[in-house]
Amino acid sequence: MSKLSRALSLMLLFLFVAAAGQIFADSRSDEQAIEQILDLFEKAYLEEDMDLLASLLSDQGYMMIMKRQADPSTALVLDKAQIVQAIARRLEQVDYLEHRHIDRTIRIDGPAATSVSTIVDRVDTGHTQRSRVYHIYVREPGGWKTVFSSDLLAN
Repeated sequence: MSKLSRALSLMLLFLFVAAAGQIFADSRSDEQAIEQILDLFEKAYLEEDMDLLASLLSDQGYMMIMKRQADPSTALVLDKAQIVQAIARRLEQVDYLEHRHIDRTIRIDGPAATSVSTIVDRVDTGHTQRSRVYHIYVREPGGWKTVFSSDLLAN
């Protein structure tokens, strides 16, 4: 192999490794941004901060709530304003002592991302509940935003 061929091969290898490293760095940065959204959801619940909560949602976002998982006809679909209003009403009724997203699995796919996590809610009545949730996010000009949230219907 000539010196020129070796030099070109090494340069191509370097470019490939550099590009792969940048993709990994971007992916890790995106994953950290989604982690931060989940952390801020926790903070918004505990501090009853509806402005913070609203800032995490895309204007095109919505949430689906299944009243009975076995019966899809009981689903409610809420837009951003309705989501914030419904959560505000819930927070007026119950004080959250804990609202954590645990067992987080985050996947980044270009300008979209998903997360599946278990929410642990503990309220002032002593009741603790765990539920699996699914979120979809999009990268908007201002950063990542939540566009969809729902109970996880199947594992």
